[in-house]
Amino acid sequence: MVRIRSIGAALALVVVVVGAPLALLFWGVPVTAVGNLARPDDGSALLALLTLAGWVARAVFAVSVVLEAVNIVGRRAVPLRLPLAGGLQAIAGALVFAALSPAVPAGAAPPVAAPASSGVEATGATQAESPTEVAGYLVRPGDDLWSVAEQVLGEGRHWRQLAEINPQLLANPTVDLVPGTRLVLPAGPEQSHHQVARAHTVVVERGDTLSGLAETHLGNGAKWPRIYRANADRIDDPDLIDVGWKLVIPQGKAAPAPQRQRPPRKPDVSLEVPQGEQPAPVQSATTAASPVAEPTATPTPTPTVTASAQAAPEVPAAVTTSAPGDPSWPLLGGLGGAAAAMILAGVGLSRANQLRSRPLGRRIAQPPVDLRRYETALGRRERPDSPVLLERALRRLGAHVHATGRPLPRLDRVLLDDVGVVFHWHRPPGEPPEPFQASGSAWLLSARSAASLPESTHPVPFPALVTLGREQSGAWLMVDLESAPPLALRGPRTLRHAAAAAMAVELSCSPWSAELTLTVVGGDEMFVRAACPELVRFTGDATVALDDLQVTALQRSDDEAPTALLRVDPDRAEAGAAQVILLADEPTADQRQRLDALFDGDLGISGVVAGAGSWSLALEGTEEAARATLEPSGQPLLPHLIAAHTRAAIGTIFAATDEGAHEPAHWWADQDSDNVRTLVPRRADRLSVDDRRPSDSAHPYLRLFGPIELVGAAGPAPARSRRQCEEYCGWLLENPGSTATRMTSELVVAETTRRSNMSRLRSWLGHDPIGQPYLPEAYSGRIALHPEVGSDWRRLQALIAPGLNRLTAETLVDVLDLVRGAPLADAAPGQWRWAEELRTDMASVARDAGVLLTRWAIEHRDLDLARWAGARALLAAPEDELLLVERIRTEHLAGNTGEVERLVRWVTGQARVLGIDLAPETVDACQQALEGRTRPRAVR
Repeated sequence: MVRIRSIGAALALVVVVVGAPLALLFWGVPVTAVGNLARPDDGSALLALLTLAGWVARAVFAVSVVLEAVNIVGRRAVPLRLPLAGGLQAIAGALVFAALSPAVPAGAAPPVAAPASSGVEATGATQAESPTEVAGYLVRPGDDLWSVAEQVLGEGRHWRQLAEINPQLLANPTVDLVPGTRLVLPAGPEQSHHQVARAHTVVVERGDTLSGLAETHLGNGAKWPRIYRANADRIDDPDLIDVGWKLVIPQGKAAPAPQRQRPPRKPDVSLEVPQGEQPAPVQSATTAASPVAEPTATPTPTPTVTASAQAAPEVPAAVTTSAPGDPSWPLLGGLGGAAAAMILAGVGLSRANQLRSRPLGRRIAQPPVDLRRYETALGRRERPDSPVLLERALRRLGAHVHATGRPLPRLDRVLLDDVGVVFHWHRPPGEPPEPFQASGSAWLLSARSAASLPESTHPVPFPALVTLGREQSGAWLMVDLESAPPLALRGPRTLRHAAAAAMAVELSCSPWSAELTLTVVGGDEMFVRAACPELVRFTGDATVALDDLQVTALQRSDDEAPTALLRVDPDRAEAGAAQVILLADEPTADQRQRLDALFDGDLGISGVVAGAGSWSLALEGTEEAARATLEPSGQPLLPHLIAAHTRAAIGTIFAATDEGAHEPAHWWADQDSDNVRTLVPRRADRLSVDDRRPSDSAHPYLRLFGPIELVGAAGPAPARSRRQCEEYCGWLLENPGSTATRMTSELVVAETTRRSNMSRLRSWLGHDPIGQPYLPEAYSGRIALHPEVGSDWRRLQALIAPGLNRLTAETLVDVLDLVRGAPLADAAPGQWRWAEELRTDMASVARDAGVLLTRWAIEHRDLDLARWAGARALLAAPEDELLLVERIRTEHLAGNTGEVERLVRWVTGQARVLGIDLAPETVDACQQALEGRTRPRAVR
């Protein structure tokens, strides 16, 4: 694209400089042709004056071309100006700049921004300066000054403004910029002169919508599709944007100043670079991978200086310690989105095992109602893409180390957010593997690039990565505990336990630490035992843990192979597995001495110890308003911790997912009924997968089996927040007569958001045929839907009211007819978390109905019905062991050997993948189907 633009500009210059004189000579009228001024004018005088003006303009333009070429080739910070040239010199400069772009060689090394050693941006701004005055731009691959000026200043011809205020960053203004370079943008009067709003990012706050952001930043709410397209990698549904998201606002005409003033961000802080280390380019996980950088408060560019000459500036006391726009903050505090996703993944896995082992006619236990809000809050907070991104990056690095046979340098820190991950090394690591990008002594991987990586199970080189907190830029800062052990935890006991709990959950639940062995000493024992997998060892005696580590250290000290290489070798990874000890309370002097002797990154032994240390996380404040500083760099952080009330809630939720925690199901009668009549023969289409859509329903009807869908509404569907309106409708169906306060609390949403979505839902549902609203105004304080608003789940509950095990086979067919798929099949992450009990009950009823009907059909040799019932129930409960056993029995009875073998391999393969044992009844069924009998057992 740059070359095409260059050729076009060169042709334009040739046409104007060479072609214009030829045209004037051929078509122009010389001044001498005017003749006698007393003679009547035949038009020659006007043409002569125009010709003269053309020659003057051509001369001025030619001189402007020469001056602009001198300015660009000479890289003048203050360019030569031609008096009265005005716009002609600007046009000449644009054409010369474009023509010379691919031709002028890069005469300097790649530019770097001000050095930083901690991931906090080094901008040199003072705290008194407003971040709205000057914006920064992070260069992307393929950028040049013209394209950047087009994006952030509205027109490419304003490129010189960027060149003038970035002299030390732009070694050559005509070549492509180096990705990762931070450009300072014009501010103040220049911006108002051009009336252009630069592309920047905003953080979504409570009550924000795309149309509202467009109204505020683009001057017209109808321009919301521009914001949607600029953030297509993040926004799946334009009706759903979450608090805390960073959205790119594209350039456009400046809008009037918004009435609501956002609180200014504190300026980013540069920290001292350790002596002798190479200063790294300013990066955060967000800016490194995001197409458009977030505005920074940098009034002037900071000259590049050596690490030894730069003094560490004064560091603010802390970053923001609360999030008033986040309704989950009172429940979760500073718990990170990735950690929330890991906790929910652990709960989900335990719950799936619980459902798999559930006997017929039982339901799984549920946490108390007042604690379900915490699970909903975790769903609102979770960012499942972040741990996936980091795992793929780590496994790619592990494969790279194994292939090259060279260990990576010591890891300084990792910055992670939704759009990218940045690995900062203590020394330049060389060329990165694809699709990583190098930037100084850092390797960058964007979420988009990571998505192209194939799934891998290769061992990771840094299994002891742990999150310390969120830095000023919004990215999460992680450190490798093996890089400089041990990490000290300093501060009040409550905060130490809260931070240790967050680390324990992350180290035990993260997908990249499967090869890690974690020992927790002290702290919140109940929480650790409940929330962390059984492979995590807990002890109250540090001496016992130290004895075990001593044995490991002696074994590994005899092995000459570097642990870093053993760890990434798939055949020897266990020999290099990381050993981490976490002490939430201060050890004795003797224990600390033993710990210091044991900690050795070369042996893969590291840990976190309460007390003083040269490398420490200093905590202060309270659990509700905690602050942290990473020493010795002095970097302020919003600490990653789990408060005591949150630990109690999460521990109770995990306890409720114990595999044996079952209770009698309300859909199961106490005793079987003998009054089960023979199934009436039905038409073939009755046994198909037709879902009997209630398209002719005269009232609104919410489908919850399969894709969620509200049908039969009398009003127009909302243009925004449709999914949330369906969720609100589902909540109201399950909680009739509730209050607005309870609804806000259990859905964990802001009150303004709830009111807006309730208004949309009310309009969407409309009125019944006699004019009654389907969602009346709650004048009494109680919210209830119209009695005629229904759902497939409510219809199913009416069918099973006598007890599922007392129903006729004909009614069981009606029950399974309502199953269109898994319950809440297309619920987005973060939504419908309050409905976990509803979801598991729906799946359990469908599974039990499928088992009952399949057994009845097998008994009556109706194999078509047995196949239909099993397949229908598996839609709601995929891979359920009891249902698969009935499928095996069905195909065995039909003599379908190939299908029997496939189903048996499926069942046994799933058990191996999940690491579980098959039930004895399942083993017997598989042996009976494949071998014709069960294998003999020894008689005792």
